[in-house]
Amino acid sequence: MTFARQKRLLLGFLALLAPIPLPFNEVVSWPVVAAYLVGVLVFLRWVMMDRQRWLPLWALNVLGLIYLPLAFLDVLVVSRRLLPAVLHLILFALLVKLFSLTRERDKWQVAIGIFFLFLASMGTSVHPTIVFYLIAFLVISLVMLTRFAFLHVLAGFGREDPELARIPMRGFLIVCTVLTVVLSVPLFAFLPRVPSPYIVGRGSGLGQTIESSGFSDEVSLDSIGKIRNSQDVALRLLEEGAVDVGRDIRFKAATYDLYQGGSWRRSPKRISLGREPGRAWWSSSHLLVGLAPRGRAEGVRGGRDG
Repeated sequence: MTFARQKRLLLGFLALLAPIPLPFNEVVSWPVVAAYLVGVLVFLRWVMMDRQRWLPLWALNVLGLIYLPLAFLDVLVVSRRLLPAVLHLILFALLVKLFSLTRERDKWQVAIGIFFLFLASMGTSVHPTIVFYLIAFLVISLVMLTRFAFLHVLAGFGREDPELARIPMRGFLIVCTVLTVVLSVPLFAFLPRVPSPYIVGRGSGLGQTIESSGFSDEVSLDSIGKIRNSQDVALRLLEEGAVDVGRDIRFKAATYDLYQGGSWRRSPKRISLGREPGRAWWSSSHLLVGLAPRGRAEGVRGGRDG
């Protein structure tokens, strides 16, 4: 098997794995991902049959011009959100680029595109099983990068012999994977506890970002809705029994219990508590939002307001 054929197979396997979480996250629909996976399987079959006919550069330009109006239609009518439209573009570009791997730099361009697709899959995932996907992608990526480097060195010395290209990698992969998992466990527990702004507003005009708190009408996996600065009361708490006036109680809360069209929205059913004379009330005026995939998104924290 030639070096070029080995590289194409590795890229094909990695491209086959990269978008798997997207339909589960409801970011990209199943038909789109299925069409992409079928195209990658056709590419792998093409490589295994050692076909030498690939798309020329002019064909790539024609396909790009054909897809351009479809991309605008996707943003304005079909998806109506930027992230799914961008992912559709990446899937299309990767699939077309796989069938035009004629130069060495083309393979690295495909690898970069696969990495961006992997970031989108990870960034929109909230289920714990995404860890297994991460480990599988890590192993295949290490194999690809190691093989690419080794085959490049052999080709540079003019030694394109398949027998020389056989190197043991099992121990290397096991050690790298175990060390990565061991290092990620404490980071997973530590990083969420590092103080950082949960909602970042617009810059102050001096190149600095400032924290912003307020209300958001909806929250999706790819973006937070527009924050409205407001001092309206969002929550009233009635405390039973004796009230300690000197105690500092802080609340910041919001609940999004409807998942529609890829976004969390508030339920139209609300219960308001009115003020009663002679009672002490604490109310919140800010929001902090957390996300869950299919259930309820909640957050609690806030400031004393009466």
